[in-house]
Amino acid sequence: MRKLYCSINEQIIPSDDLIERTKRAMRFSNQKKFAMPKRYYLGGVFACFVFFLCAAIYLSGPEKVVPDGKGEFFLWAPSVWHSDYLTDGAKRDNMSFSVTEEEMYRNNVFGSYIPRRILGGFSFSSAHLHRDEEGKVSCTVFYENGYSYIHMRLALFQPEDRKRLVKKEEKEKYNISSYSIPFADSVPKEYYETMYYPIFIAKEFDQDILQARIYYVAEQGEDSLRKGRVNFAILCDNMIVDYTIKAAQINDILTMVQSANFFQNPS
Repeated sequence: MRKLYCSINEQIIPSDDLIERTKRAMRFSNQKKFAMPKRYYLGGVFACFVFFLCAAIYLSGPEKVVPDGKGEFFLWAPSVWHSDYLTDGAKRDNMSFSVTEEEMYRNNVFGSYIPRRILGGFSFSSAHLHRDEEGKVSCTVFYENGYSYIHMRLALFQPEDRKRLVKKEEKEKYNISSYSIPFADSVPKEYYETMYYPIFIAKEFDQDILQARIYYVAEQGEDSLRKGRVNFAILCDNMIVDYTIKAAQINDILTMVQSANFFQNPS
């Protein structure tokens, strides 16, 4: 260091104190040059924290939707849902995932209410299990045949569903075939719930009710066949099965509905 000063200016004769202060200044300058900015350091620490937190939640969380190698799923998944779990009132996150047709029929909660014989020409399209933040669960099933479809939604009966309940003898409340399209202009307002979304008791549901629910609509852009439309819901024990169907041949709907295991082994 002393030689460095002399090479710059021969007239300077540095003291030991000056040399020491110069060394400290150089070390400080090098530290600043190569030091990581504070914001980058804090960002790195935060990223590591988030990573390890997510990993801990994933590894310790009980609600894994992962097959265990036997076709079963952990905890709330389709093969192990049960009534106690559905009605325990616990708060949970919204969740939804698809299942195969086989898993759909094996489901402990919904499987026995889903028809085993579907209308001719229709093929399985999709099925999904859903659960909302209040712990309420449902199952949606979709079959299709070209432009025609069979849509089912299954869910546990709720108090707010009572206004949709209708008896067989109350035909004026659900006989939509006696009204003209558009229904919004022809159906009385007091029959809104039961005319559009009626729920029938399973033991009362028959061909007479079904005929009262069928109407026909010709749509442009589809094939020339006149398609029948029908929608209704059936209360099986405490399970509501909603049907929405569009098909050219709808005479076998009652047979389809009653092919569910629930009707084969009524409680």
